[in-house]
Amino acid sequence: EIFSNYGSGWFTSRKSSLGILPMARHYDVADRLVTTLMDKYSDENIRMRVYKFIKEEILAQDDTEDEEDDKEEVPEQHLYMALPSAQRVQNEGWDKLQDHGVAYHSLPTPPKHSLSFLQEHGQCMDYIRTGFSKIHGAGMGAFGNVYMERGTIIAPAPVMHIANHEEF
Repeated sequence: EIFSNYGSGWFTSRKSSLGILPMARHYDVADRLVTTLMDKYSDENIRMRVYKFIKEEILAQDDTEDEEDDKEEVPEQHLYMALPSAQRVQNEGWDKLQDHGVAYHSLPTPPKHSLSFLQEHGQCMDYIRTGFSKIHGAGMGAFGNVYMERGTIIAPAPVMHIANHEEF
């Protein structure tokens, strides 16, 4: 098996060690928010004030109000985590935010390689797809969309140590 789909449950079940992580649907909502702000507010100062108000006043959770350790998670916390800081939006600009999407701008560090580097040195993966194996108990894997000779290197893949094989 060369591919394993963790699904969002893998991340949400590890909240104590990973924290609250936004999922794809939260980034989709955040992207729609940015598009709406850009459509409604042409003045960047007003747009930034509204953005800060939404992020810092509406979505931010005040931990001082409730001393319980086992607080219930609310969807706003995920959306808050999906949105980049107002400072980052200000530094990188609204057009880049809309072009690349908020997920790109929420990364703690920029991607390792530029798009031009990936276009020059990257590897096309159109000839494989993910799917369920016909081998009983094998799970998911990568499968060829085209004929490949025996021994062909299909795709580079790192070795991944799985401590608890029962999760898969």
